[in-house]
Amino acid sequence: MAKWVKNAIGLAFVLVILGVAKQAWFDSADVEFDITEGTARSTNVRQSSSSSDPVIVKATTVAECSLSEHGIESWGKTQIWTADSGWRGGGSSPGEFCGAQKLTRESQFPNRAVVLVDTPPESHKSVRNPFKHDYYRYMCVFEDRWEPTYKLEPNEKCATSS
Repeated sequence: MAKWVKNAIGLAFVLVILGVAKQAWFDSADVEFDITEGTARSTNVRQSSSSSDPVIVKATTVAECSLSEHGIESWGKTQIWTADSGWRGGGSSPGEFCGAQKLTRESQFPNRAVVLVDTPPESHKSVRNPFKHDYYRYMCVFEDRWEPTYKLEPNEKCATSS
C-alpha cells in the first residue's frame, strides 16, 4: 500500500477520534438525556437553582415505506430472451438491430423494463457468385423486468405509526 494512502487513513482515523472526543467532552458535560416512551427529556446539569425544570422534546420519527422515488431494490419477475438478425447484407450494425428489437419489445410489453444484457460479437461471411457479397449476423441478449420492489426508506409521504 502506498505511503500516502496509509497517512491519509491514519489522519482520517485521528480526525474521527477527535470529533468523538469533542462531542463527548463539550456536549454531554452540560446535559443529561433520558429517552422513554417516545419522548426525549434533557436536563441542564449546570442550571441555576431557580430554573431547574427539565426541557421536554417530543421525538419525531419519519415512517419507512417503499415508494418508486426511492429506487428499485429488486424485480419480482424477470425473463431472458434473445434476438437473432439472421444473415443480412452490410449497411447495418448490432446497435441499430438491437435498438429496434428493444423498441419493439417495449411496445409489446409497456409495463416491463427491457434491458440489453449482452451483444455477442457479430458473425461475418462472404459469398462469391461471381462477385463478393458480405453478410452479417447480429445477436442480442435482453432481460425483461417487471413487478418492481422499491427500496424501503424513511419519507415524509409515508403514513406514520403512533
